Amino acid sequence: MEIPNWLLKQASLNPNRVAVNDGTTAYTFAQLVPLVAHRAGQIQVQTDQPRVGVMTHNNLAGYLAALGVLAADKTIVWLNWRLAPEELSRQIGDAGLDLVLVDDQLADRYYGGHRVLCSELTAGTAPAAVLTPTVDLDAVASIMYTSGTTGQPKGVLQTYGNHLASAISSSLNLGVLSNDLWLCVAPIFHISGFSILMRGLIYGMGVRLVNHFDVQVVNQILEDEPVTIISAVPYMLKKMLEDVQANDRCYSSAFRLVLLGGGTIDRASLNA
Repeated sequence: MEIPNWLLKQASLNPNRVAVNDGTTAYTFAQLVPLVAHRAGQIQVQTDQPRVGVMTHNNLAGYLAALGVLAADKTIVWLNWRLAPEELSRQIGDAGLDLVLVDDQLADRYYGGHRVLCSELTAGTAPAAVLTPTVDLDAVASIMYTSGTTGQPKGVLQTYGNHLASAISSSLNLGVLSNDLWLCVAPIFHISGFSILMRGLIYGMGVRLVNHFDVQVVNQILEDEPVTIISAVPYMLKKMLEDVQANDRCYSSAFRLVLLGGGTIDRASLNA
């Protein structure tokens, strides 16, 4: 089953709505289209393979690279930059990658075959791609490797339909407001982070990228900016609550909920 391309749909319905920002730079849905199309064009001339690796921090360069892979009609293989070189090498081989897009800040962390830095992708001179107007819900959008707790890490295939079902489930449980802005501090190479990016495209919702978790930085954003939702694990929530109490913080009136996962939480923290 095919449905309208989420990015193109939002660029048509909500062209001037901010799709993503990192606290310094912001792009609307309309502005994203040529940026993503340019990157998709560079990717298409770099590889004929159906999968492209992406290794990045939570930043605009990585965000645009990831959307460029999807716009090139290829599958993102998310690579965890925290892994040891031999683990990364195994996953790259298992996925059959001949191209990995790497955040410039992680250039010294990548050990493998052909790579293209995000800055090189931006500077490429190949023609921009023509974005496909529809997406196939059965097509694989992304692959993430398990931690390998019970054996070798295995690649989990995530279809566009999976991402859509997740977004629908989230909307039924949390609701969707026209002013929603989701703070993404969870790594985008994890499903908790990447699902925020996909929800942004599906809902027409803004995403606020944060490079990594720093409790004071995150709480300051929640005080000063109109963020409505944050995804967190129990450790993060406890640190946030401690900082709120220690510094007498008060979040913005726009803030409405924490989506908590990744482990159990004590009742005292829930009632704080």
